[in-house]
Amino acid sequence: SSSPPWSSSSSSSSSSSSHAFRWVEYAIAVTHLGAVRGKVSRTAAYLGVLVTVKILPRLNLSPETFSVLHRLVVQYPIQTIGCLCDMVGYAPSWLRDLRKLAPFLDLPLLFLPFTTRTFRFESELRAPKELD
Repeated sequence: SSSPPWSSSSSSSSSSSSHAFRWVEYAIAVTHLGAVRGKVSRTAAYLGVLVTVKILPRLNLSPETFSVLHRLVVQYPIQTIGCLCDMVGYAPSWLRDLRKLAPFLDLPLLFLPFTTRTFRFESELRAPKELD
């Protein structure tokens, strides 16, 4: 059986007070919880996990390259849609919501260094055994 994302990467001794986990493992756990709790659709959750866990790590992008890719795929399309809607006087509620969401779409730029296969967080936190 595979261990859960929050389990220790070292020995599972009960005397160990610190656990290590990767950012990607944490992101997967949070995404699954979000889908189960109805905070995000399962389709969006699975696509997000696919991109962040399978595709991006294999590309091995530098922060600079990822920044350019993020600008081309995320920022520019949103800005373009907003400008076009403004030019024609179209102001749908989804555009207002998208503009409010835009700053959060830049979070992947902040967290990219933590998504490497070797980066690990250390924590004193222990998940209850019932979560296994």
